[in-house]
Amino acid sequence: MIVSAARQGDALTGAALTEAGEALGIGIANAVQLFNPSLVVLTGKLANVASDFLLDAVTRTVRSQSFEAVSRGLEIRLAPFRKDAGPVGCALLASMDVAAELVQQALFAPR
Repeated sequence: MIVSAARQGDALTGAALTEAGEALGIGIANAVQLFNPSLVVLTGKLANVASDFLLDAVTRTVRSQSFEAVSRGLEIRLAPFRKDAGPVGCALLASMDVAAELVQQALFAPR
């Protein structure tokens, strides 16, 4: 309902969504400064429903709150909404940890 009201021109709800995007952008800017990624992907139901409000606010805030050298090559994108994104991401991280451990054992185990 909030997104719908903002799209119909309600200034208060539009401002609230923009403020949420700016707050999210500050958090992402902090992470970008630490990790220097080339890609940030926003996902979730709100990000997809309110992308026209959030994505611009997030991108603008990240660029203004980050060093230019860090944000210059940074791409901020929106992923399609999936209900199972959390479990799939967790499974991927777990499989990467297992694979890394197997590689460590194969390469560095005493013979």
